Amino acid sequence: MEVRAVLGVATAGVLAGELAAPARSAPLLFVLAGALAALWLAGRRRWRPAAWSALALAAVALGAQRMSGVVAPIFPPEHVARLTRPLQTTLEGRVAAAPERRDRRTVLLVEAEALGRGTARRQASGLVRVAVRGQARGWRYGDRLRVDTILRTPRNFENPGRFDYVAHLARRGVHVTAFVWSDEALERLPSCGDGVRDRLERWRARLAAAIGAAVAAPAGPVLQALIVGEEGEVDAELRDAFSRAGVIHILSISGLHVGLVAAAGFAVFRWLMSRSEWLVLAVDVERVAALASLGPVALYTGLAGLGVATLRSTIMVVVAVLAALAGRRADVLRSLAVAAAVLALAWPGAPLEISFQLSFVSVLAIVLGARRFGPQPPGGGWRARLRAAALVSPSALAGTA
Repeated sequence: MEVRAVLGVATAGVLAGELAAPARSAPLLFVLAGALAALWLAGRRRWRPAAWSALALAAVALGAQRMSGVVAPIFPPEHVARLTRPLQTTLEGRVAAAPERRDRRTVLLVEAEALGRGTARRQASGLVRVAVRGQARGWRYGDRLRVDTILRTPRNFENPGRFDYVAHLARRGVHVTAFVWSDEALERLPSCGDGVRDRLERWRARLAAAIGAAVAAPAGPVLQALIVGEEGEVDAELRDAFSRAGVIHILSISGLHVGLVAAAGFAVFRWLMSRSEWLVLAVDVERVAALASLGPVALYTGLAGLGVATLRSTIMVVVAVLAALAGRRADVLRSLAVAAAVLALAWPGAPLEISFQLSFVSVLAIVLGARRFGPQPPGGGWRARLRAAALVSPSALAGTA
């Protein structure tokens, strides 16, 4: 049984199940996935067609089941989505994600804890997307707040070809929105968050503030985006310039950044361990250094904001390191398939996000382009390296066009 084929069928099945669930066409995908798997793999004779079909059907079923919580969620009695809206009330809650800052507003994702005041106060749960007019400074992950507002149901503008904003929020667990005219209406409440995520977000905010204070715009906001994934301060005109130049992906933390952290961590740990004669004789320094490099990678992933491209790159690095520890050659396509399956299962609906699609399709296009048109091993020399580097951008553009 070929590992790449199994990963391919399993990943394709999970993605198909999640993509089909919103369209209520999962039963058709069950039959289609099974038929395609049987036709494609029947000639291999390494595994019977029925087994391949069963794998495909199981993967589709798993993807559809994970997506059912997004398409048809079941809310607890105290969930804010069960309320009759619009509802004017007092919302108490905890900021559940790093604030999203834009030119004219700040978006706070609030995990509701209570609604109302005095004797009318009652327990609540669920996420509320609170949009604050202007720049709401000083708020960060873990802060608690109270605000008088109107809870509303998100809606779409029913224009032809419109963006499905309601589904976009639902994939993030958000079914209620609110708006505040000024950050002065936000009352700060005592907070005692001291978990790992709280500490990472505090470090991230301090690092972003230090960069902003040390480096003036426009370089400062670009460095914030490159180092900690904070893109909210990047000027709209500068972002458009990056987009027109075809290098907007530079502002997103992805494989290059995570790969550099992994390589630097590996080099540092290998150098430190090679200083000890006892360690050199007692352990495989290369393997231990590779395993230890995952520590800085995990820390950087947390500081970078846990974006789709960052998580994809981190998972691929982890798979490559584990393959090396097992004495196997790291295969990019296998790592990519594992990353796609893990993200799709961990975040139901992720395959419907444009960030997921662009991230994975661009990497897939680069790999396939390099294998088809790039120099084949054992090709070397500066011409071969230059040719391989020159293929990256055209391949990514062709894949995401």
